[in-house]
Amino acid sequence: MRRACGGNRAVPAKGPGKTFVKRAEKELMTTSPHLSLETFIEESDEPLWLWEVPSARLYLSMGAKRRLGLSRADAPARMDDYLTHLPPAEQDAVRHALEESLSSREQHFSLLHFFDRMQVLEHAGVLRRGEDSRPTHVLGNMEIAEKGKELVPVAGYMAAFLPEGSIRFDRNCAILLGRERPAPFSAPLEESLELVHANERERLAELKLVCAPGSSRDQFEDILLFHREDGACTRLKVSISVLKRDHEGRAALLAGNLQPAVCGATGSGSLLTLAVHSTGDGLWDWDATNDTVYYSPQYLSMLGYTEDTFPATLETWARKIHPDDYARTFPIQQAIVESPRNGNSFEVTYRLKKADGTWAWILGRGHVTHRDENGRATRLIGMHTDISTAQLGREKLEDMVRRDILTGLCSRAFLEMRLEELNARPVWPLSIISCDVNGLKLINDHLGHAAGDEVLVQGATLLRRSMRLSDCVARMGGDEFVALLPGCSAAQARRIAGDIVYGLEACNSDESRIPVLLSLGMATSENGDVPPGELIKRADRAMLEQKAKSRAASHRHIKDWIEQRHHIAVSLEDIRYAGPCSG
Repeated sequence: MRRACGGNRAVPAKGPGKTFVKRAEKELMTTSPHLSLETFIEESDEPLWLWEVPSARLYLSMGAKRRLGLSRADAPARMDDYLTHLPPAEQDAVRHALEESLSSREQHFSLLHFFDRMQVLEHAGVLRRGEDSRPTHVLGNMEIAEKGKELVPVAGYMAAFLPEGSIRFDRNCAILLGRERPAPFSAPLEESLELVHANERERLAELKLVCAPGSSRDQFEDILLFHREDGACTRLKVSISVLKRDHEGRAALLAGNLQPAVCGATGSGSLLTLAVHSTGDGLWDWDATNDTVYYSPQYLSMLGYTEDTFPATLETWARKIHPDDYARTFPIQQAIVESPRNGNSFEVTYRLKKADGTWAWILGRGHVTHRDENGRATRLIGMHTDISTAQLGREKLEDMVRRDILTGLCSRAFLEMRLEELNARPVWPLSIISCDVNGLKLINDHLGHAAGDEVLVQGATLLRRSMRLSDCVARMGGDEFVALLPGCSAAQARRIAGDIVYGLEACNSDESRIPVLLSLGMATSENGDVPPGELIKRADRAMLEQKAKSRAASHRHIKDWIEQRHHIAVSLEDIRYAGPCSG
């Protein structure tokens, strides 16, 4: 195995401690009410990492730690900590390569080095830049060589200065060309052209045409056989662009890259093409400005598709979603695209149609990386994991736990799990709507429990239709309902309550149906001053106050309806309808 340092540039490390994460999440909550990018990276099973350049913080995913043999305790948390795992002779070279990368305008780069005797190939891309255009966040993934195998960079970069007659190559090019010392180097133009095998040099005539005055083309691309310094030959993809022409139109400055030929058709040049060599999850990268999506080879293969049968658009994915899962899958992503108030991350389980016509259960995760000045997302990245085997065995059990059998709303057990999540990772603002069905006991006693169940179902349907897709509406038992509304201000909660009232009026306009009468109570914490559990108590108290005020009128309304429709005498003097639990 060749000891090579410096594929290109970038380095990884571990996520910070709990205190920092909580602080960072709180700071990011205005743009990421559901899941921070840091947490999204840390929880991934892919070997991903995020480098926060100004603070030197590095966040390693669970997958990266596992592949590097690092425990939670000894995983490096900063750039300098990571570099201590490199051989002493490589550390300075890697530092120089990193700084060189940050100072350049390159969007993607890589770094080949050793880590505790393991050869590691880092693929990285600039995620965010500061006002001075210097990278502030770098995202990447890593490959780790299997025993007896050797890693090679995804791409090496070169620049040709034609008036000078010279070409400059970076470290990755040096590695791809088999140079003994993997360091940047310069060479005369004619000498560099001789690196191409003699049998294929005639194909460089096309490049000469691109460089000629008056040429309408500025790009050259081909797969050529190159001589390596060690005497072997290697086939590389060459991509060259004209960056500058002189006053006569002749090319003066060229820039391009060399890639292993097997990597030549990896697609979009997007950020997640950097993870094309990773295993496990399928990766995607959506440019919402032009509706183009990069689907990694793993993504396509897990579903049985090819690039030809799975066009690189969002519509391609959307049309493969199971009809029963579409309403809770596609709109979530669209809502996140529209506004940061709907969150910056999502996670959803659904079915996706495979090439053979069967359905695969997919755990889909995504995160917004860029938004325009209006807050609309312009780029999202994410992962798809095939969980079919696990899902099929747990499907019925999970549904029993998650769903109330009668109404189809979330169960009390599931709401309590969501509360635990909110306590562990708060989302502000947070609103709670508490709801009770008025007069249910009266209906059960005189029309039977089937009639009461009908009213509960009608009420549940109204609640569900009035809520956002991200809200959790649960039946707590009997006639009690609670809705958790993360990222929902008091003003938004009032609008939702207004929608519920409007829906009730429309429902009750049909006098042939049993009246559905609800009491509502709301509570909101805008900044985290009230914990979720206390908010529920406050919303419940507000609901009970409204119910106490409207109880008499509700009972009279239901009494009149029963007597008119069923000719049954109803007495409200019964003590069962007088107490606080009388419905």
